[in-house]
Order: sequence, then structure tokens, then C-alpha cells
Amino acid sequence: MSGSQTLTGVEQSWWNTTDGRVGCALFAVLLFCLGCLYFSLEHAEKFLLQSEASEVGSTVVKNLENGIPKIGSILADRDLEENEIRKIEEIVGITGVNGLRLVDSQGSIVFEPEDLIVREQKDSQIYARNIGRGGVQININHQKSSNRVIVTALVPIFDNATLAGGAEIFLNMTRRHSELVEVKNAALAGVGLFLFFIAIAVGMIFRRHANSHKKFVEALTESEERYRRLIECSPDAIRVVVDDCIAFSNPAAVRLFGAKDEQELIGLNGDVLVPEELRDNPNDPRARARSRRPDDRAMPWVETKRQTLQGEIIDVEACAIDFTWDGKPAWIAMNRDISKRKRAEHALADLSKRNELLLASVVEGIFGLDLDGNITFANPAAAQLIGWDLHSIVGRSYEEMDPLIAADEKNSASPVLEVLKNGEELRVASGTMWKTDRQSFPAAYNVSPLRNDVNEVEGVVVTFRDITVRMRNEENLRKSEAQASLARQQLIDAIEALSDGFALYDKDDKFVLANSTYKNMYPSTAPMMQPGIQFEELLKFSVGKHPDFSSDPEKAREEIERILSVHREPELSLEQSLIDGRWVRMSAYRTSDDSTVSLRTDITELKKRADILLQSEQKASKSHRILQDAIEATNDGFVLFDSDDKIVMANTKYLDMYPSAAKGMRQGLTFEALLRITGETIIGTPAVTTEGDVDAYVAEGMKAHTGTDVVLERQLRSGRWIRSTDRQTSDGGIVGIRSDITDMKNRESVLERQAAITALLNKVAVSANQSLTFREALQQTLDDICEAIDWPIGHVLVPSDNGKNSFKSLKLWHFDEPEKYTDFKEWMETARIDSSQGIVALSTKRRVPIWAKDVHLPTSPIYMEKAAAKGIRTVFAVPIFVQSKVVAVLTVMTHAEFERDEYLIKRWGR
Repeated sequence: MSGSQTLTGVEQSWWNTTDGRVGCALFAVLLFCLGCLYFSLEHAEKFLLQSEASEVGSTVVKNLENGIPKIGSILADRDLEENEIRKIEEIVGITGVNGLRLVDSQGSIVFEPEDLIVREQKDSQIYARNIGRGGVQININHQKSSNRVIVTALVPIFDNATLAGGAEIFLNMTRRHSELVEVKNAALAGVGLFLFFIAIAVGMIFRRHANSHKKFVEALTESEERYRRLIECSPDAIRVVVDDCIAFSNPAAVRLFGAKDEQELIGLNGDVLVPEELRDNPNDPRARARSRRPDDRAMPWVETKRQTLQGEIIDVEACAIDFTWDGKPAWIAMNRDISKRKRAEHALADLSKRNELLLASVVEGIFGLDLDGNITFANPAAAQLIGWDLHSIVGRSYEEMDPLIAADEKNSASPVLEVLKNGEELRVASGTMWKTDRQSFPAAYNVSPLRNDVNEVEGVVVTFRDITVRMRNEENLRKSEAQASLARQQLIDAIEALSDGFALYDKDDKFVLANSTYKNMYPSTAPMMQPGIQFEELLKFSVGKHPDFSSDPEKAREEIERILSVHREPELSLEQSLIDGRWVRMSAYRTSDDSTVSLRTDITELKKRADILLQSEQKASKSHRILQDAIEATNDGFVLFDSDDKIVMANTKYLDMYPSAAKGMRQGLTFEALLRITGETIIGTPAVTTEGDVDAYVAEGMKAHTGTDVVLERQLRSGRWIRSTDRQTSDGGIVGIRSDITDMKNRESVLERQAAITALLNKVAVSANQSLTFREALQQTLDDICEAIDWPIGHVLVPSDNGKNSFKSLKLWHFDEPEKYTDFKEWMETARIDSSQGIVALSTKRRVPIWAKDVHLPTSPIYMEKAAAKGIRTVFAVPIFVQSKVVAVLTVMTHAEFERDEYLIKRWGR
């Protein structure tokens, strides 16, 4: 419930009554009338002040116009004269105004006395605008600081129907304003007093109605409170549904439907709380309440389902009653949570079902009797064993079909009925029971009394089972035990015949038996070897007696742990020295029943031969290590292949030579596979330029490998050169020697280049001597240099003819591809090279050849933009001297970055 709304929809506020509404309306009318009177008096006061001020202002202006006939033209054309000012002051004194200010048509002040009551002036534009409006402009100014009311009247002045200016007249109307205020207050007081008496009369009229309404509300509130308490304390969920929406719900409904509070349910459609499959069900209480006729009786409670706001389905009993809510048809929906009861019913049914299944699954026969000796239940096993019809025996007298009494002994007392009488349990391990066809079978049965909470006998339960198979098995067991006894003795005899020591320990590691050989190995412990003693106890006693461990407890403990680890871990073995100096091998095995068989084999002779063999192996191992150390100490790579051409060993030097292939190198790898791994790792070198050359590389290596004293030289990816030499051993294997000849190859390369440079110099000298002109000699020299060092561009510079320190192109060139350098050639042939900077300056000043790289970079001291654009990176400049005078500079250029060739520079410098 919210606010003052009740379950019946009646507002408890007095305002909701007719009397309250009429009273409030009359009070509002009175207030409105009083307000209208106040505003009317205020307006009347302002109107009177404005009328009087306008009349005074017009009178003053008329007096001015009569006293100064040309006042209009004076304001428009010139300033006031002294006599005119005195005349104005006289007129002001006669009319009794408190001040006068004259302004022209533009709003400028023409006249203003010094004792003006109000010194405030308006802007000239405001004056001009107010005068231009025509008529008298009135302004009332309440001065709170001096408690005065000053009224100003701005009256226009005309000159022959033309606006010439205006007169602002100041009137102190404080007294007149006070008089009007007193009249207004008196009128308000009189009307207020009249309205007050009217309000008292109306209040007295409504007081009687209010008292009766109060009593009615109190009675209704008390009734509503009792009804509310009844609804809120009800354990059933109660909801009021109007127009299919929930208008009210009690706390039980909030809890049942999982809402936070009542407001979460208010306004929801009632279908939200009904499972979807029941919303259109005509038998649901909601549908029946909608279709119920007024003369129908209240609906009975029915079991159905509802769902919470979280979507959980719950079992409820539901009932719906129709009624009227705020003049609208509605119904009260009541729901009772029966989830716990339904769960208990399901649990009871499940328990009963499980009990039936339990009785049906038990192989023993079970049946029960009540105090009257009638059978109350029986399981299928009992019916099958005795031959009863399970569905017809319940309720019949047990005495008529007692299976414990033979047909010819019907007069004997029934053991079951005796237990029912005396309440003492009966247990029979071996007896006889009779079937309905009077055939007997051996059985074991128990007859137990059923007692209630006060320990009174309410019946008996009989459990029995057919022991025919058990009795047959017992007979077979007796025969088997006799056979097992014979087999045991035979096993003992066989164990005694073993040459090894034999002992058996059960699954708890307790001693069972041992042959005499085992006991003779441990003479100090043999007397303790009795069935039931623990193996660990025997072991501690035996180790304690051994001379190697008796004086050292820590060593004895380690020996015990070592032997126990073998004893507890099957398939392990351990060698042990005995007190008499013999050696035995200890081993243990698990049997199928988790017992342990412990064996001791005398290995004394084997130990002696093993010691001799160990000494021989140590000598051989030492020789092998010496040989291996010698191989590791060599500067060459060493590898050994067996007769199947598989790797046996390789030293570290060999692995370092082939770091990429070393990852896949292992013992047992064939030489051919090793070659292929190596070939794939050096693709891109002169030895294997492309992937297709790997097969040729392998074939060449195999030919050298299987040949006789074949020497093969190859360059690796790292740039090193390796010389391979393979030789066969006496057992058909192959020894491979790999020598690093990189230094030798480098020296050969240097010598070859130096010889080529020397040959080049000789060729240049011969060409120069054979040339007819200096120009031909330079051209031949330039071509020989470019061809010898394989650089694509060559050029000759000579000193300029103008005597300045600069060089010019001799227009002698060497190009591998002339068409690519046309613009560069044209630029060089027209350019003048300053001899004070760049590579030409360096070569001529130092009088030696200059080698420069990275000339394409802007940071280079000899950077040339045109050369950089053509991709030139390295330049070599050689000065040509004749009698210590530079006559030319040869420059050769290339796109590659070459390091300085010191030998070339040195030889050309000479």
C-alpha cells in the first residue's frame, strides 16, 4: 500500500470529500477577490497621481507660454535671457511646483535651477525620444532613502505646431501619496474584515461535516488496518489484479515471486507470473475467474504452477475471487506455495520406489508378518525360492503356507510365529525350507521382530537364502584343501632343490618360508626366520652383524635403505657381500597376490671374472681417452666413419667448421646425409650457388670421399676455405681430415692481385711508350685501369688554361654503358673543378692517389650531387706528374662500395 490508498481504493484525505473540495474552493475565491481589490487600489493610486501631475504640468506650460510668448522659438534658437529666467522662476513660485527643467527638441538642457529637487538628468536621446512621443509623460519616483515620492511630468512645447522642446516639472507628492495609501489601507482592512467574517461562517458550516468525516475516516482506517494486518500476515500470496495488471500484493507474494519489494510487482502484467504453457489454459484459476458469473460460488483451490520474476517454476495451490476495485472489475489471486510438500511427496514416492527396487534386487528372500500373522510384503526372490504368487500372498495367513514346516509336521510349532509371540530373534545357519510343491532345499534364515518407537513388537521380518551352492562349495573346499596341502609340500620340496636362495614374504612383507640355501647364506639370522616376522626386522639384525657395518651406524642405515629399495621394487637387483666373503645377487619379484619372492644367487666366481674384465676395460678406456684428447688437440677437423659410412665420432674443430650442419650431426648419420645437410646450409656460396647445385655438391663430395687420397678444397658460407682429405682404415672405415686453408687462400689472392696490378702497371707503361700523343697515352691508361679493376666509369681532368686553380674535363672517358651517363658526361665536360677542395684537391696536394667511398652521402667532404644521382659510391683518383707538375688527374668510379686497396694505392703512388 502506498500513500493513503487503501485496499478498497478510498482516499483517507479530507480533500477527497465533497465538503473539503467546496471549502477549499470558497477559500480560493476569497483570496482571489482580496487580490483583485488590492491590485485595483494600487492602480487607482497610480492613476490619481499621474492625473494630478499631468494637470499641474499642463498648467505650468500654459503659464510659461502666456508669460513668455516666444518660449517655443527661444528653446529652438537661443539661450534664455536674464529677464526670461526671472519670469520662469516667478511662474514656478506661483504654481507651487518643486522644480522646472527646460530642454530643446534634441534633448539638451536649456534651463535648470541650482536648487532643483532632483539632480538626476536623463540622457539627451532619452529626452528627445520622450518629447517626440507627444502628450505628457509621467514618471513616479519613490525615493526610499528620503522617504519621498517625486513625480515628474515632461510636457512638450510647440512653436507654430513644430516641436520646439519640453518642460520637465518636478512635484513633491509625498503627502498626497500618503493620503492615498491611507485610503487604500482602510479599504483593504474593511474588505479583509468582511471576508474574515465570511470565512468564519463558512468554517463553522464545514466543521460539523469535518467532524463526521473524521469519525468515518477513523472507523474506515481501523477497519482497513485490521484488514491490512490480516493480508500482510497471511502466509498465502495475495495479489489484486485490475485490467490484467497487479494493483496490490502482500509480503507473502513478494517473497513467493522473488521480488525486492511490493513496488517491483505493482504494475506488472499478471501473465508474467504464469508459465507460458498455462496462460491460455481454460482450467487455470485466472481464466476461470475471468469467465465466472456473479452467481457462481467461490472457486476451490486447485494445484497449478507459477513462475518467479527470475523464471523459476514453482508448485502452488491457486484460487481467484472476483470483486470491484475503484469501480473496475478485478479479482483477488491467492497462491499457496506447495513446493516443499510436492518435494516431500516426490521424495516419499522415490523412497517407496527405491525400497521396492531394493527388495527386488536382493538375492535373499524377504517377507514380513503383522501381529495377526498375515503376510504384509514379500520380495520376488522369496516368491521364486518358495514358489509363491507374489501378488496373491499379501494379506494371507502365514500359518497356511509356512515354508519352515514339512507337510507331515503341520502340528509342530512354527519358529516364525514363536518369534512373533516372544519377540526374540532367531538365527539358523543351516536348516530346511519347503517349497509349495513340497520339495525341500537347504537354507539359512533369520527371523527378526519389528519394534515401534516404544519397543513394542509390531511384526516380524524373515530373511532366508538357498545354501545349496554354499554346501556344495564347502565340500569342494575340503577336497581342495587336501589337494593344496599336498601341492604345498611338493612346492617346499622343489624350493629346497633350488641352487639359489629362496624366501617368500606375504603382502604385508612378513616371512612365510625359505629354503635351506637361503638360511645358510645368513647363518646369524636363520634362527629368527619364523613365519610372521617382518623382512625389515630380519634385515636390520643381519646388517648389524656384518663386520663392514657394525661399527658405522650411518653406513649401516644406508645399506638397509639400499636393500629395502630392491626388495620393494620388483625387477631390480643388487649385489651384496656376505659375512663369509661370498657375493650374492639379490632380486625380488611380485606374485599375483602381491606377495614378494626374494632370491639370492651366489655370484662369487662371476665377481672375480668381472674384476679382471673391469681392469682390462679401464686400460682400454684410458687408451681411448688419450687418443680422443690427442684428436681434440689437433688444429684440423677430424671425423671417423665406420664401414657402413656412418659417423662414429668427430672432434670439436670439425663441428666448429660446420656450425649450421652441426645441429643435425649425430652418431649413425651417413656421410651422404651429412653432405646434403652441409650443401643446403651453404647455398649462395661459390661452392653451391643455387638450390639445384646441392646434388652436384653431394656427388662431388662422395667421389672425393670414396676415392684414394683425393683432396677437395671448398669455400664455406662464412668465407673460410676448407681442404678435405679422406683415407680408408683397415676395418673398412674412413678417416676424414678437414684443414682450414683460409689464410693460405687469402695470401694467394693477395699475391694474384698484386701480380695483376704489376702487370697492369707494365701494360700501362708499354701502352704509354707506344702512344704517339699524350692524349692517346692517357686514353689507353684510363681504359687499362678500368678494365683491370672492373670499374665502369673513367675520366681524365687537366688543369684549366685560365691560370686559375681549377681543373676541366679533357673529354677522355671510359664507359661500360655510355648511354646511361649522357647527362653526367655533359655536366662534367662543362664544369670547372676547384683544385682547393674535393678528391682532386686531395690527390694534387698530397701528390698521392686518393681512395674515397660513400661519396653519394651529403655528409661526404667530396659529395657530388650529379654523381650521387647516378648511384656512384666509390671514387679512385690518380694524379699524373711531369717534372713535379700535375698535368692530369685520372678518376675511376663505381657503384659498389669497395674498401681501400692499399697495394693498388701504393703501387700507383710510386
